[in-house]
Amino acid sequence: MSVKVTGRIERVFGTGNHWASLIIKGIDGHSYRAAGKIDSPVVGYDITVQGEKKTHPVYGDQIDVQSSTVRQASSEDGIVKYLSEFIKGIGPTLAGKLVREFGRDTLHVIEENPTRLICVRGITPEKAKKIHKSHMESKAFVDLTEFFGDKATAHQIEKVFEEFKSDGIQKIKENPYIIIYRVDGIGFIIADKLAQSSGIAKDDPRRIGAAIVHVLKTIAADGHCFCRLESLEQLLQKTCGSVPADTVGDVLVKEIQNGNLVLVDGDKVYWRNIYEAEQDCAIYLKELLEGPPVAKVTSAILDESVREFEIQNGFELVHQQRDAISASLRNRVSVITGGPGSGKTTIIQGIAAAWKKSTDSLFWERKLQKDVVLCAPTGKAARRISEVTGLKASTIHRLVFVGDMPENALVVVDEASMLDIQLAAMLLRKVRHNCQIVFVGDADQLSPIGPGSFFKDLIGSPCIPKTTLDVSHRNSGDIAKFAQLINHGMSPLAYEEIREDDSIFQYIPVNKETAQNTMIEMFLSMAQQFGIKDVLCVTPIRQKGKSHTASETLCEIIRERVNPLLPGAKTLSGCAFRENDRVMYWENNDEKEISNGDCGTVVQIDTDKKRIYVQFDNGKYIEMTVKETQDMTLAYAMSVHKAQGSEAKAVIISQCWEDYYRLNRALLYTAVTRAKEKVVLVGDDKAIHAAIRNVDQKIRNTRLKQLLSLRAA
Repeated sequence: MSVKVTGRIERVFGTGNHWASLIIKGIDGHSYRAAGKIDSPVVGYDITVQGEKKTHPVYGDQIDVQSSTVRQASSEDGIVKYLSEFIKGIGPTLAGKLVREFGRDTLHVIEENPTRLICVRGITPEKAKKIHKSHMESKAFVDLTEFFGDKATAHQIEKVFEEFKSDGIQKIKENPYIIIYRVDGIGFIIADKLAQSSGIAKDDPRRIGAAIVHVLKTIAADGHCFCRLESLEQLLQKTCGSVPADTVGDVLVKEIQNGNLVLVDGDKVYWRNIYEAEQDCAIYLKELLEGPPVAKVTSAILDESVREFEIQNGFELVHQQRDAISASLRNRVSVITGGPGSGKTTIIQGIAAAWKKSTDSLFWERKLQKDVVLCAPTGKAARRISEVTGLKASTIHRLVFVGDMPENALVVVDEASMLDIQLAAMLLRKVRHNCQIVFVGDADQLSPIGPGSFFKDLIGSPCIPKTTLDVSHRNSGDIAKFAQLINHGMSPLAYEEIREDDSIFQYIPVNKETAQNTMIEMFLSMAQQFGIKDVLCVTPIRQKGKSHTASETLCEIIRERVNPLLPGAKTLSGCAFRENDRVMYWENNDEKEISNGDCGTVVQIDTDKKRIYVQFDNGKYIEMTVKETQDMTLAYAMSVHKAQGSEAKAVIISQCWEDYYRLNRALLYTAVTRAKEKVVLVGDDKAIHAAIRNVDQKIRNTRLKQLLSLRAA
């Protein structure tokens, strides 16, 4: 039955891409549950929805919304609700005082004459300014959402707003293509739709320039630092249609003159930020290679420190491990690579012990400090290396942007295979003057998500001292053995140790229809055995709807099994999480000291303060606003790329033919090496064999190795 309801937004259960689930207090006095096409719902705002009245199997009667209009609050109750929910510095009591003073004109007073607010007890001139600013930003965000309509997702609109603030609509109207240059993650199609509706011609130089920049940003996300001119023309045609070569040439020249692009060797086009990062890496590495080691270590000191380390740990190092320690202390920059079980973590401990021993012996002569700085690309990887070595570690982002680098320190970078060229440049810029650096990683894992092949280029360069650890130090029957089989192109399914019943490496054959349920049931079974924090579903696909075993899909279903929404449970409007949810943060927040990839558990929701509290696995207990929770996602399952750098006792891996276009050897190898005690491989023989055959030898467009060779010559 078709219905139309007008009222006030009373509560928001969740929001998505132009979708929301909420409660409407109708003008008829009744409450209505509605879900569907609703943009930027704000508690207290007026709303009109049209749709079909249906019965949901869980939530009962609700409106399936086909269209809606959200407007700024007009009723006094709605204004109180809006102010207390969304304006910084205003709670329910103060919101009530304001509305009693100004009535339905409250929002108009805040916008046009905020100095009048000081007549309300508790509001100082400074607080009045903050209320005005917070309200104008909230209003601007809603206006920006209406401006974009269905042309962008809520997350994309948030990024645009963070870049332009309240000037967003004006600047985008002047030149819609500005968002291509200023905001990452906004595609050309979005900007082009806005531009076409503004009457900008298809051959406008601004359009062609934005298309070129979009192509370069797109290939960077696929791992390339530059694009060859011949490929650029083809990609441009796919992006914005046929464009005369002369026009492309003219626009390229203009973009180069404006400093947005760089042309190298007459045929390689760079987005300037990436060009500068690649150049910086080559320059900084050259400086390190040409400089003397921080600590002038003698053979006698080195031998003594190694012997002490062996005695303390009760085993003897093999010659490769000794070579790795020696190279790390004798060179300003060096590389250590090896697969699972090759002793990389042991070597990091040995290097740290030898460094401290060596600098202790030279302290009075050189006045050296003895700091060892451990870091990794993600919070999870940093926490893991800290746990296994007993040494303090941080994310590279935090090391680069927060605090000072100790002088004469040894910097050890774990999981270095995850470094893209831009993050590597930022790190090298920080450490190059007075430190020594060691990059440790597994070259056979997935390449970094961002541009470049920094770690592989270091390994491939004859200029960089490197040590390869290829001796396994674990029992032959453990997970490392099967990871190496995969890495060498051999299927583990041929070995009798792989069984459908309980074993270290368990294989459960499924088809498309049974894969999802099997992944979920195995998660529940493993959670009982190892605890929910130490079990992880790892999949090739993240995005919901793209696969039956997409990580977003699995997260939602698992959550309903392990942490269902019970009657009377605490929820917050606009917040998608519940108490006891497992979550992952996906941004770097220096103020709260949490990093991209940090996982934790929602331990409390405070409906009065409108705050959510998360106990992160790194020990941090963090208070978050509703807005800050938008940078989190559920963490019962994740893509292999997101799981890289982390570990769990039990890892359940999806390898199904449905996801054939994403299957490759590096992906499977990386997934298997996330497990510490048990691997459950859920899939079919065809998919697993295809993954192992697909070496994915895609060569990334990068010049770092070439630049290092040129500089060495």
